[in-house]
Amino acid sequence: MIEVIDSVEMQNAIKRAVSAFGKEKEDITYINISGPGRVLQKAYDIISENPDRKFVLYGLDGTLKMYLDSVFMKIMADYPDRVRYISVPFRLLELLNAFDTPKHKNKALKLFSDAQYKQDTAGVLLHDMRKRTEEVMEKVKKIYGFEGEVEEIEKKLMELKGYEKELNEYLPGVFCDVYGTLLIGEGSETRINRNVYEMLREYSRDKPANIWTGGNLDAAVRDLVKSGFDEDIPVLSKNFFRGCTAEIVIDDEDQETIEDLYNIRAEKFIRV
Repeated sequence: MIEVIDSVEMQNAIKRAVSAFGKEKEDITYINISGPGRVLQKAYDIISENPDRKFVLYGLDGTLKMYLDSVFMKIMADYPDRVRYISVPFRLLELLNAFDTPKHKNKALKLFSDAQYKQDTAGVLLHDMRKRTEEVMEKVKKIYGFEGEVEEIEKKLMELKGYEKELNEYLPGVFCDVYGTLLIGEGSETRINRNVYEMLREYSRDKPANIWTGGNLDAAVRDLVKSGFDEDIPVLSKNFFRGCTAEIVIDDEDQETIEDLYNIRAEKFIRV
C-alpha cells in the first residue's frame, strides 16, 4: 500500500500517478524531507520503525549536498536496499522507478555515517538535556548504550562530541580523490576529469563508490556541484579512515604519499 507524507496536493498527485502505472499495491512510502526542524530525523525514525517498507525521500537539495547531513548519510548507509533519494524537480517516472537501479552496501559510508551521526546527535542531546531530560536519557541509552546521572551523561556526551580514533578496517569498493583527480584545473577553469569520472562510474556498477578528500567536505561538495557533478556518491573525509586499507584508490598523488599523509593503504592504487 502506497503512503505519502507531504501536502494533500502532493499526496493526490503521487497516488494518481502510482495508480496510473499499476503500482498502488507496492509497500512504498514517499516522504518530502524539505522543511524546517528535524524533518530528516523524523524520517529516519519512521524508516527504522517500518522494516518491511521501502521509502523514497525527495527534497530541494541535490544528492551530493544531502550527504553532508549526518542523518541523511546514516539513512543511506543503514538502508541501501530500502531507501532512495530524488531531488526536486523530478519526473514522476523517476519517483515510481526509484528502485530500478540496485544499491551496494557501503562499509566505508556505514563507518563514517555512524561516527558522524553519534557526534552530531551528541551535540543535539546535550542541547536538549536540561529541557527534556527523561526523553534524552532514553535516547542516550538506545543510541549509545549507557546510563547514569545527568552530570555523568553530559560528560560522556561531551567526550563523544570530540571523539577521534584510528580505525583498522578493510574498506571494500572504490575511493576517488577530489582535487587534482576527479576535479582538475583551478579557479574558473575547474572541471570534471572525464576519464576519472567514467572510471568511477564503471567501478560503481558492481562496487560501492566513494569520493573522499583530505580537505573541507563542504568546499569539496560545493566545487563538485559547481562543476556539474551530482551523482549519488557520498563525499567522505580521508582523515577519518586512518589505519584502513581500501580496495581501490584513485588519486593524483603517489601511493607512498597517501600512506604517509593519512596512513591509508590500498589493495589496488590507480594514479592519474
